[in-house]
Amino acid sequence: MANYFDSSTQGDDIGFTSGHEPDCKLGHAASIKRKSIPDLLNVKKYDKHSMLIRNRLLAGVGLQFKALNPLNHKEEQWYIRLSQALEEPCDTSRYLCLEGNNSQYWISDGADFLGNLTGIHLGESQAAMLSMLLPKVPQPLQDVFGWQIVSSAVAPEDLVVLDLHYGSDDLGLKTSLAMTKSTCLQVINQRAFRNIAKDTFPETLKIKANVVLGSINLGILEANQLEVGDLLFFKDNNFGADGSGILPLGPLNLSVTIELANNQYQLKINRWEKNMSEEDTNREDEELISDDMEVTYDDHGDDSNPEEGDREEVLPIGDLPISVDVRLGSVNFTVKDLHNLVEGKLYTINSPDRGLVQLTHNDLELARGQLVEVDGKLAIEIQKRWLHS
Repeated sequence: MANYFDSSTQGDDIGFTSGHEPDCKLGHAASIKRKSIPDLLNVKKYDKHSMLIRNRLLAGVGLQFKALNPLNHKEEQWYIRLSQALEEPCDTSRYLCLEGNNSQYWISDGADFLGNLTGIHLGESQAAMLSMLLPKVPQPLQDVFGWQIVSSAVAPEDLVVLDLHYGSDDLGLKTSLAMTKSTCLQVINQRAFRNIAKDTFPETLKIKANVVLGSINLGILEANQLEVGDLLFFKDNNFGADGSGILPLGPLNLSVTIELANNQYQLKINRWEKNMSEEDTNREDEELISDDMEVTYDDHGDDSNPEEGDREEVLPIGDLPISVDVRLGSVNFTVKDLHNLVEGKLYTINSPDRGLVQLTHNDLELARGQLVEVDGKLAIEIQKRWLHS
């Protein structure tokens, strides 16, 4: 059986470039490499060479560049992060996410930003592909901000990062938005914004939960050399043979069952409980350490030479193991759903390829396969794979 490759990405790297500057295949990407983040809001349209940039961005690939961090004024490596096309229409605004070493900014009105960057102006249906990582800002907040891209470059000291928190004490999501000081003052002085700040939580805020059946351990080279027909066995299972398992979601652990009805996978809610908070977990760990740890002293010291004796063997880079998630699909909840959970309620599991599971590492899809049983063990038979550099 022939290997499956994504035609839009053959001959090019997929994902973010790692550890090196963008090469000449990026056309004029080098011309924005040293610009500060606000400068990117006023990038001129590219010339005839921009098609390579457009294809790269529209294929859901991140663009790497160096820029100043407005918070500490230090130069960092940044990525313009884009998502692949969604399987369903998006009912919220599109965003671009700028990710640095220790920072993350959301730029509103991603379709306009992309138009300024590449000269491409998308229709409403095409713009759905720019839906970014969760959490997204609820529609009322979108209306307040107005989501206008600034028309001129902004100095880093004029940039304000507004931290937003959505949810109640039990269920909270955080994100940050970058804007100019003048825009920030206009926003917080609007009555509508103050009213929204009083709300307990935005009921329509969508939360995406990936249904991960388990994980597989592969070497880096093995993951990139998968062939159609290969069989992979689970290392860890999150679900039993009857479809029952635990779906962790923020502060909640959902006990669920995967069911198949009308050739469509569904997720049934059985029960739920709160996770132990991070603070409680740290406190418990400290108590265990204080109870169990014994301190001993060696008056003679250790005269051994660390360079003598057997040395630990270092694995070649290609043999280093990575954990690959086996993802059945995803379920879209709203904050209202999670505050009003009902036993027995069914949620549709959305999958980009019905009947197949996705093999992903850090949200990068490596292959798709079919669940099979081999000698009583659950395995995945590779049906499609992608070539990644």
